[in-house]
Amino acid sequence: METESAIRNHSFYLVANSNIAIPFVENLREQITAIIPTRSPDAQFLDVCKSLTLEVLEQDILFSITNSLVILFECHKIIPRAVFSKGLWLNIHSGLLPKWRGYSANSWALLNKEPKLGFTIHELEEEFDAGRIIDYVTTDNTPSSNYFDLRQELLYKLINRIPSLTYEYVNGLSVPPKSLYEHDDIRYCAKLRKSDGIISDFSYLTDWLINLGRLYINKSGSQLFFSLNGKLIRIENLKEESGSYLGFHSRILKVSDNWVLFKTLDSAIWCQFEDSTRVVKEIRKSSTIIKRNE
Repeated sequence: METESAIRNHSFYLVANSNIAIPFVENLREQITAIIPTRSPDAQFLDVCKSLTLEVLEQDILFSITNSLVILFECHKIIPRAVFSKGLWLNIHSGLLPKWRGYSANSWALLNKEPKLGFTIHELEEEFDAGRIIDYVTTDNTPSSNYFDLRQELLYKLINRIPSLTYEYVNGLSVPPKSLYEHDDIRYCAKLRKSDGIISDFSYLTDWLINLGRLYINKSGSQLFFSLNGKLIRIENLKEESGSYLGFHSRILKVSDNWVLFKTLDSAIWCQFEDSTRVVKEIRKSSTIIKRNE
């Protein structure tokens, strides 16, 4: 293919560290010259690179690359202008710029009910999440989908776009897309951690809790927990309650089979725990703010 030969005519270095890049290297193996981690790579990512006989270079090689195509993916490292000005350098940002900047940007966009999630491919600047935008890859933030499935969909869209995008970019044919946001509409995002998937009460808006479940209850290995009397109890599912409820947040409103209905800040939410019977028993005998409505 013409697009593939355009990559092969330039050395193509992928700068990546994490397991999220595994589908990337698996599908673009023939185009990638070598992998350059900017820190100790995730063990599984490194194993995949070795199984594909992809050369993994030391980070210092970044400072001697010239006349090559370099794509940074989830590496969060400032590259000096003196380095990236010697070649064709692009960054893949997990989020839609210029609005969603920083870490875990797509996660925060999902939590805040943004209509679309995506990746932004942009040129490098000596500032995080800056530089001329080359293209977007997007998907709808559908409420019925969890974050893991949306991210996988985006990854494969990105993988399919990279060969033609790099061909256009290398040959000066790329046309920057229309910006999705105003440049003064910016959200700076902090990194979400596993510990952010622990809740100790239900003093949140129902939509926020539902979206927290979409983020943490999925096939990626992350989990959502309820902290009760110093114990972490896994939440297996969440669903909205259609009725309107008044009262103090976090109180048990109803128990049905393996589900417990809690009062939230604005309505109510059904929770399914790994052991709902135990949760109800613990709550009803505890001295926490979570009390049964009498």
